[in-house]
Amino acid sequence: MSDEWRTFLWTADEFLIEYSLPLPFLTAVKQFLIGHVVELYLKAAYTKMTGDHRSAINYGHKIKNLLGACQKHTPSFMQGYQIKDDVFNSIKSNQIVNDPEYFKHCQLYQIAVWAGRFKYFGMPQSIDGTEKQTSFICMWPDPYWTGFLKELRTYLGYPEEGKGDRIKHMWNQLPESSKVYLLDLYS
Repeated sequence: MSDEWRTFLWTADEFLIEYSLPLPFLTAVKQFLIGHVVELYLKAAYTKMTGDHRSAINYGHKIKNLLGACQKHTPSFMQGYQIKDDVFNSIKSNQIVNDPEYFKHCQLYQIAVWAGRFKYFGMPQSIDGTEKQTSFICMWPDPYWTGFLKELRTYLGYPEEGKGDRIKHMWNQLPESSKVYLLDLYS
């Protein structure tokens, strides 16, 4: 099995550290950061499953497709985190969504739909060729993500004993609020 899956995690953890820092008014930046954390962790999982880091990279920001590919390859992978096509497509079309799964996983849906577009927050967004004003729900730091990432880290067996852990490496330099948030990954 290839060890290339690990190469995604150093940068993912750096994005996660930045996400955890106490700068709450940077909504688009926080969403951009956590979107890339999720993307990189899923690329690590896909690469670990398949040994093919190039295919993982080729998914780009398409978190829905990447998560789906991981779940197709390993059906037990992240079973509690499904992205339903009808909900995803409703969000893309700026339609009102009234589905309990959306409310349970709205953060994941938003990241999956908008991951590559958070840098344009506040501008009209175009997915289907028509520009629409879009709003995002952003709670920061969101405990949803520590649960999601904890499950991914468990699947990956990461951090590995005796190998680098960027979060722990930076621990003494982090503010207390970041430590409290990130500690959930280790409990």
